[in-house]
Amino acid sequence: MARLHTAQLDRFYAQLRKKGGRDGKPLSAATVRQVHAILRRALQQGIRWGWITTNPAALASPPTVRASVLVPPNPSDVVHLIEAAAKGDPDFGCFLHLAATTGARRGELCGLRWRDVDLSTGTMIISRNVVEGANSAIVEKDTKTHASRRIALDPNTVTELA
Repeated sequence: MARLHTAQLDRFYAQLRKKGGRDGKPLSAATVRQVHAILRRALQQGIRWGWITTNPAALASPPTVRASVLVPPNPSDVVHLIEAAAKGDPDFGCFLHLAATTGARRGELCGLRWRDVDLSTGTMIISRNVVEGANSAIVEKDTKTHASRRIALDPNTVTELA
């Protein structure tokens, strides 16, 4: 570990970008950055344990990830989508309406319980998340940020939920 240098890591990252994936296919910049983050944390632990004195990954240059440009749908398109979904399945239409008006994540909406919704005050509390676990088992856990949050509901959403 003491013989590892920043330049070696930079060459390693470049190699991963060229042909580090399955069957020699290139890896994305985001994946290589994840590899870098893991190595950096592992080497930092090596410093804490006294195995090395400096972290060569701290000065390495992983590839930059270009931020993707998100183009949100037109509000009228969202309304048409929700209406079309509600015709086929009213519950799914309500789900999409709630997603569009609250910005809650899919797993958070799946984790909602009626006890989390207060129609009289027009609020709901998001405190859990539902994910797919091992063997496709449904697992309930805390939210991504490990914190609950209260969301105000507009009158149309309250009516939809009622």
